[in-house]
Amino acid sequence: MTAPITPDAVRKISSDYILEKFCQQSELKDDQLIGMPRFLDEKGEIDLIRVLFNNSNNLLRMYGSPEEHMKNLRISRNFTMSYKYFGTKPTVAFYTNPLMYKSLKNDFFMAKPDFFVILENIAVKGHPDMQYGVYSAFLALFIKMQVEKVNKTLEFVRIDNAKVEMIAREFKIGMDCCNDDSPRFPEYLPIKISSGSIPQFYDKIMEFFPGVSEEDDGSVTILYILKFMYSNRGDDLRIGCFNHLLFVFETLVNCLNDIIKKHSELFLPTDITTNPSPPIVVRLFDDGEPKFVMKSEFLRAIDPNSNYMERVDYGYETIQMKEVLEKYKDNIDRIEFIRTPILRTKHKPVPIRLVESEEFCVLAVDALFELLREIIFGIKLFQYVEEWPLSIFQQIHSVFDSNLNNQYFINLRVFNDLKKSINAAYSSSLSPPPKDVRNAKKDGFTVQNLKNELKHLGLEKHFPEISDHAEIAHTEVMELKKERFLRTCDLYDAVEICQLRCIFNRVPELRIFLHHQKSCWRVLGLRCDYCTGAEPFYENGRCEISIFAEAPKDNSIDTWLTGGRPVYKPIPERFKTVSKSEDPVLKLKTEKFDIEATNSHENSIADVNKEYKESEAKIEILRKKLMEKEEEIVNFKRDALIHEKTVKGFKELKAKIAVFEAREKEMIEERERDALAHEKTVKGFKELKEKIVEYKAREKEMMEERERNELTHSKTVLENEHLMRENASFRSQLKDSIERIKSEIDTRDKEIEKLGKKIANYEKKQMNEHSIRAEIEKENENLKKEIEEEMQKNAITVEELSNLKMRLETSEAQMSEARSQYEITIEQLEKENQELKGSNELYCNNFNSINETIHRERQTFGAVRQQLVERISELERELISRNQPGNIGITDWIAEKRVMQEEIAEKTRQIAQVIESNVVLRTENEMNSRMVQNLLDRLSGISISSGVAPTPPPSGPSTSSWNHQNPTRDSELEDETETKDDQMSSMSTVPSLLTKALRWMTLGVEYDWNTKQYPPNGRAVPEELYQLGNLINISLKLGDMRPDATILNYYR
Repeated sequence: MTAPITPDAVRKISSDYILEKFCQQSELKDDQLIGMPRFLDEKGEIDLIRVLFNNSNNLLRMYGSPEEHMKNLRISRNFTMSYKYFGTKPTVAFYTNPLMYKSLKNDFFMAKPDFFVILENIAVKGHPDMQYGVYSAFLALFIKMQVEKVNKTLEFVRIDNAKVEMIAREFKIGMDCCNDDSPRFPEYLPIKISSGSIPQFYDKIMEFFPGVSEEDDGSVTILYILKFMYSNRGDDLRIGCFNHLLFVFETLVNCLNDIIKKHSELFLPTDITTNPSPPIVVRLFDDGEPKFVMKSEFLRAIDPNSNYMERVDYGYETIQMKEVLEKYKDNIDRIEFIRTPILRTKHKPVPIRLVESEEFCVLAVDALFELLREIIFGIKLFQYVEEWPLSIFQQIHSVFDSNLNNQYFINLRVFNDLKKSINAAYSSSLSPPPKDVRNAKKDGFTVQNLKNELKHLGLEKHFPEISDHAEIAHTEVMELKKERFLRTCDLYDAVEICQLRCIFNRVPELRIFLHHQKSCWRVLGLRCDYCTGAEPFYENGRCEISIFAEAPKDNSIDTWLTGGRPVYKPIPERFKTVSKSEDPVLKLKTEKFDIEATNSHENSIADVNKEYKESEAKIEILRKKLMEKEEEIVNFKRDALIHEKTVKGFKELKAKIAVFEAREKEMIEERERDALAHEKTVKGFKELKEKIVEYKAREKEMMEERERNELTHSKTVLENEHLMRENASFRSQLKDSIERIKSEIDTRDKEIEKLGKKIANYEKKQMNEHSIRAEIEKENENLKKEIEEEMQKNAITVEELSNLKMRLETSEAQMSEARSQYEITIEQLEKENQELKGSNELYCNNFNSINETIHRERQTFGAVRQQLVERISELERELISRNQPGNIGITDWIAEKRVMQEEIAEKTRQIAQVIESNVVLRTENEMNSRMVQNLLDRLSGISISSGVAPTPPPSGPSTSSWNHQNPTRDSELEDETETKDDQMSSMSTVPSLLTKALRWMTLGVEYDWNTKQYPPNGRAVPEELYQLGNLINISLKLGDMRPDATILNYYR
């Protein structure tokens, strides 16, 4: 998975990737980045690159589509310390993936700076806030500061996956207190910021980064992010946010410092005192077949006190691995050679970090091709200069030295200075400006279209032969195209191939340099003076003719290089051009034949002799042509020896030539015989003439056959070139597939190891799960018991609800009876109403106070009812909490839980109905209470005025019967109420039944109206007193509450 990247980083990396001239003419402005997210995914990266393409004035067509350019940028930016090379902002998170290297001993190593990439990923995954806003900027800046500690010297350490997992666990534990859901999160955060000032809080944050300044870093600074996020908030809210941020930052810094200190072998420079024998690691560079090491790096590895100095200030020499194994075999046992592939994209090599310094380098041959591409398409040098640019090539030769006969690296700082110098020398604008490569047609382009394009660009002035390379360039781009038809980027590639072939053919020093760097194969069809001059490729390691094929596999060419200078090996004699001089044997025989014919037939065959001489001259001409053809065949043979697979075809051709020579010999012998026969007779001469005619016919047939052979040979050459290219591509594909299979095997081995660990962990988890299941079963049994108890409690609650309902029904019946009694009493009282008007005024004040008391009692009843509803809700919540799926895993219990939930819901509905009926009863009771109050007032007035007691309810038993049943209780009450008799003297005329009821209420004795008993002694109450008391309580309220003292004081 590719790490996310910021738009500014994409812009910088793309500017470094494209040609310098293109970069100057296609700058992307900051306002074009507005609206883009802080971090780009793959789609966002492609959209930004599309903006770059649209802003480039069609200069970036040579890089293909935005998707292709994005893939090339991802390859070119993924190397150790990439952010240092491209100069991206320190507050931007790493956008690279850690690089792993496999040693020759099959161990895996990683550079220490790449371990900080892993640490940052652990932090982002361990605390999700770390990938947003000021959190991300703070984390990135802190990690970059720590990387500087291991940046001076590049060190490699072994990868331990268990240790990486341990670091992830340690970070999660250390940052747990910053998680709001964690029990370790503090209840009150420490207050260290008392002001909502953003600059003051920024100064407080920068105390974590002593010596770090964020000047001129634009929109990715911590200060900018703080202003963007918190400037619109109030001071109080900012203070809270700032204290929370400071708490998280302090915890983060302490956690990361502890991890770095604990695992210092990964995150700090090697300390000999703590690690006396660290692994000695040397990079083994792999660029196809040649394997080599950097000479200075290797010599310092075997001897840290080595005083080796490079022969050039701008480069770093290499040693072939074969030479290392031969010369230093006693010192390499303790060295870990890690495979480091030379990576490059279509247009640019991937930089390589040096070990002993903070600079970067690339292979010199890669730098040369990049510079030539800058000259060809950036400056467009050969399109407008009048004379050959000798000064530029002198600068090139000063850096790309053909005297160094081994591969070497070039410092990128030096190389970039060279590019800038050359671009500055040709920075003046021209009128008219050089022409650009035109767009290809929708259906591609042909060889003729390519020739027309080369002529359109004006390249034939310096390279008249450039059109001769169009066919092979077109064939190459056809094989490498990525879509159905050739595109404009393919046209750029074809133009580049043609110009490269012309340049290297024109400049022999570059051919020598290319050969010493073992990269002749990178120029399609290049005739290398070293690789093509002697033996066939399979014997001497000659160059392959393919631009993207692998390098030669045999590197024994140094055996004929002396003193670091090239020695041109002469062409063997058998391949030299055949001399065009006349054949002396044939000439001698011809002269002899002429002399003899003249002596014997001076007069008879003079004309014939003349004809014969003319035919002889024609034969001589044909012989010369034949010799020229033979010379061409020899040259073809010399060229054909370049290709390994054409040997067999040339052997067949040689056999045919031998047949032709045999035929020619036969013809000569036949002509000699004809000449001898001509001496004897003229008839023989006629026969000879016929033979000459036959010879001419045969000669004509031979010429025709030879022309056919030449055509066959040319076709064979083209087919061989095609086969060689196919062979090269097949070898590269085979190599890629082998490497891919190896990586897949390694990956599968790792997966098998992981699966083994997972199986072991799974077995442990199974053992743990058995014990956990047993515990869960025990807990389930306990929960079942608790649920049964709760069900019993619920049953009791249901019974209580049913009793309450029965009580309400009883109250309704009593109220109906009371209504009938009230109606009778009211009819009686209406008659006496006129007489009692005066007495009513006495009790108006008491009536108002009683109304207030009734109101308070109603409120109390409502509170009790609310408590009952809350209790039922609490029981429901408790049942729901005990019925969680994590606690009970048995389906039967879940079914019981659902039944109980339905029962609780049904009970809740019943309670709601009861509450609704209570509301109705409350309104009715309010009316009844007014009626009862009037009745009591009337009864009191009647008793006081007339001394006549009202008639008690007919259904209740007499007071004497109740006293007889409960003598003790009555006597106790009488004893207790003796002190109150004086207070009740004014009410002595009240009927005894009413007096007793009021006495009970005056004492405030708690009474259970359901059982009709008093809780202390369980004594029964007389029915008449129960009826009257119940009537009074119903008039006051609904529920089991004591009567208010106001009405009791009134009846005293």
